[in-house]
Amino acid sequence: MDLVIGLCLWVVYLAGWTAIRGATAHTPQERLPRPTPWGIGLFAAVAAPSLLQFALPGLYDAGRRDVAAIADGEWWRFLTSLVLQDGGWLGTAFNLVTLAISVALVGTVLRGPVMVAGFLVGGVVSNVLTVVLLGESGAGNSMATLFLVAATAILAWFRVGRGRTGRGRGGALPVAALTAGAVVLLVLHDQHGLAVTSGILAGVAAALAVRRSADA
Repeated sequence: MDLVIGLCLWVVYLAGWTAIRGATAHTPQERLPRPTPWGIGLFAAVAAPSLLQFALPGLYDAGRRDVAAIADGEWWRFLTSLVLQDGGWLGTAFNLVTLAISVALVGTVLRGPVMVAGFLVGGVVSNVLTVVLLGESGAGNSMATLFLVAATAILAWFRVGRGRTGRGRGGALPVAALTAGAVVLLVLHDQHGLAVTSGILAGVAAALAVRRSADA
């Protein structure tokens, strides 16, 4: 089961990155984008406490998504758990590497403040859904990152007209893979499925709002 979930996460990440890259790169040979100052700041804000928790173990317990503590009114854990990790060194490395790649790509589509807001809102929404629907404790930035990638991928896809014509490098395949990954994760009752699905819905809503504004 863990292997299937892990493969699904890679599919979702790669599909989202491919969709964003395909919508923003003019040629396949174009260099990968560099992270913006906002992206660097977001990465640093997550990486610093994520690494510091290994020197200060009490930091994790104080800020993780603890279902019982949240029920007692510690709502701030929905936010602080985004900058802590529950997967040990390996899980932390995976989450930080995928975050670094994601902010570099997302920064080509979204303005810095919007990217940071999307990460925070997506992470909090995903944490709330995880507690309410699954009752799971934990920590990590993976859900916030996946929400951001999924929403940006859908928005970028619509923005270049793929939602209407299917034109452009990569076509609809990455978006289809992204959606399929979300469905499988939901079927497996994995919390990341909630994040990806919420991101897809947010991306569709944002794309429709942009289109409405442009047509007005």
